[in-house]
Amino acid sequence: MKRTAVILLILTAFTAAAAPGAEVTGKWTGGGKGVTLTFTFTQDGPKLAGTVQTSTGETVAISDGRIEGDKLSFTVYLDEDRSLKLVTTGIVNGGEIELNAKAEGVGFSGGGPLTLKRGR
Repeated sequence: MKRTAVILLILTAFTAAAAPGAEVTGKWTGGGKGVTLTFTFTQDGPKLAGTVQTSTGETVAISDGRIEGDKLSFTVYLDEDRSLKLVTTGIVNGGEIELNAKAEGVGFSGGGPLTLKRGR
């Protein structure tokens, strides 16, 4: 009986760890202060990839993307030598994603919160 309980606990732990994250594949849009960003996400299990497009049409790739449960994270490199970047974390809540980006790089500041809505 004790062995059965241990096996069930282990299986439960693995089942919880393998539970799929929120589904974010597709287009998400958000912005403010005259700037609109369109995120196009693709998901493969916990891997998150895609692009960010500005209202002027410039597109930047999403790197190092992960999604676990309702939490996601990714990096957007803003220059070719990858010295300027936005490290982004977020929480998926139904038809919205609440992002928070932190700028990193020499002489570079910015970032902050951004709410994305699905499929605009």
